[in-house]
Amino acid sequence: MINPDAHVYETIDGENFMSHQYLNTRDPIYECHQACSCDTACPNRVVEHGRTVPLQIFRTDDGRGWGVRSPQDIRKGQFVDRYVGELITAEETERRRQRSDIAAKKDVYLFELDKFKDDADRDPTLAETVFVDGEYASGPSRFINHSCDPNLRIFARVGDHATKRFHDLAFFAVRDIPADTELTFDYVDGEDEKLEEEKKNPNQKKEMTKCLCRSRKCRGYLW
Repeated sequence: MINPDAHVYETIDGENFMSHQYLNTRDPIYECHQACSCDTACPNRVVEHGRTVPLQIFRTDDGRGWGVRSPQDIRKGQFVDRYVGELITAEETERRRQRSDIAAKKDVYLFELDKFKDDADRDPTLAETVFVDGEYASGPSRFINHSCDPNLRIFARVGDHATKRFHDLAFFAVRDIPADTELTFDYVDGEDEKLEEEKKNPNQKKEMTKCLCRSRKCRGYLW
């Protein structure tokens, strides 16, 4: 666990980066916002300022479809972009899965906003599960591919939203990324143990989606 007194961001060469200590956690980010007494120059306002890294969508040459890269170097701890899309209920999510020709393909675009679900007893607004669907209404981040050895990690970011249930999904670089390198993140970050258990079941394994990342740390399957 991270030291509760540790700062999320550190200023280097006039820019704010996520601290290396925080990058190794899955803890949420609490940023300052309009209701705070600080101004827009506050170093605890990074995701709030939006994307500053230029991104390019390109066609991969190994059968994985589209990918995302940046024409400039990205430094470890640098904010890259948010994952955005339609906010939909669990019921609507299941309807869209059923309408999809390939359910596993649909799941690629869905994020469950469940980071704070264990707080339901303290915040009744968290009782209903909400999903972000980035298939039809999104930005370039919807094209970021999976890797079992990724160079990005996604964090829950709480800012000026009325409820924690509607937190942002923010990508940060977990290592230095040279220009024109494909950007990737782990679609099942934090679910490694669950995945290994599912792989032990022969019947379950037949229905699992194979991973195409081809990294040295590839787990073989997505889910």
